[in-house]
Amino acid sequence: MRRVLRLVEDDQSGSPSEVDVIQLIRTAPIPHPVSQLKIPLPTGSNAYPDFSWPERMRIAEIDGFGSHSTPDQLQHDLERQNQLMELGWEIRRFTARQVRRDPERFLEELAKFVNAPFKPVL
Repeated sequence: MRRVLRLVEDDQSGSPSEVDVIQLIRTAPIPHPVSQLKIPLPTGSNAYPDFSWPERMRIAEIDGFGSHSTPDQLQHDLERQNQLMELGWEIRRFTARQVRRDPERFLEELAKFVNAPFKPVL
C-alpha cells in the first residue's frame, strides 16, 4: 500500500489506471512522463493530461468508462483535445481496459508514439 501511495503522491496520478501505467512505463524503453502537467488552453481554462512529454509535445490519455461515459463528458474531452491539438500537441488515447487486458500491446503502441522522431510545428 505504501508503494502505491508513493506512486500517486510522486506522480500526481489521478486514477488507479494511471498508477498501473506509470509502473508499466518504468519497465519499458519510454522516457518518464510528466503527470497532470498544467497546460493553459486558448479558452482560458487549463488542461491536465494524464501523461505528457513536453519536449516532444506528446500526450497520452488513459480513459476509464466511469470518467468518460456521458455525452457531456465526451463533449468536454473532445473540445479539450481539439484545443490541445491547436497548440501543437499530439495525443493518443488508450482505454483503462486496454491497459489491463493487453499491457504488452499498450506499451508497444505507447513506445512507438512517444519515441517517434519529434517534428516541431513551424
